[in-house]
Amino acid sequence: VLESFDHPFDIVHRIFVNPANGHVLIAGHRRLVRSTNSGSSFNVVFASNGSASSATGQMDVYVSNTGRIFLAVNGGSPDVSARGLWTSASGDAGSFVKIAGGQNPGVDSVTGWRGNAYLGGSKRILVSLAPSNNDIGYVLYENGLSSDPPELKPEVDLFQFQISGSSITWNNRSQNMPDMPGGNLNGSDPITVQGGYDMMVRVKPNDPNTVFIGGTNLYRSTDGFTSTSNTSWIGGYNTNFTYGLYPESHPDIHE
Repeated sequence: VLESFDHPFDIVHRIFVNPANGHVLIAGHRRLVRSTNSGSSFNVVFASNGSASSATGQMDVYVSNTGRIFLAVNGGSPDVSARGLWTSASGDAGSFVKIAGGQNPGVDSVTGWRGNAYLGGSKRILVSLAPSNNDIGYVLYENGLSSDPPELKPEVDLFQFQISGSSITWNNRSQNMPDMPGGNLNGSDPITVQGGYDMMVRVKPNDPNTVFIGGTNLYRSTDGFTSTSNTSWIGGYNTNFTYGLYPESHPDIHE
């Protein structure tokens, strides 16, 4: 139905080709669909129940070189049990296991996780692996805070996770999200994502510690956001805290 979000392809958030087998994965609206025949046909392999708006039905997907799938489901999804980060070795329906995000209000599987919308609203979640070391990944999500007065808080949290066999270690890097000294410009600093509308996280192909995150501005950390001292503002608005444009860049970073 036109103007209704009733099909997974109404909104496509990510297309990812599995490096291990060529399967095509599409993170669509409330559903992850997969093609095992180069797009000739698709089947739903993960779905959240109930209706969701364009702002709460978002998903993200990333696949490791060995074919391990990571699926991020909006923390504001009406389907509380679906919220969070999932993984699957095969990508088959029924094979996904949740590794972050709680199923009950106030209870989360990762200490410090704020990616659940206990009081409603959108909590978009993104995931990315380091291409040079797929045992290292990063999760960026809306934390429900506001960069506008009086809060003046970064609007996203960042977690790094490290995989060792069947175990995953989580490292909270949220305290190092961009909040530039002398800044505090509404809609620009601290890091602002406009309700998840502009939001991205990616890792430099040859360095698992060089991480790029984006909102209305684009930032680069060369130490995986373990500190604030190695973070640069490299795009979006000017760094002089005006709404002039950064050279050759348009504010609102999408990927």
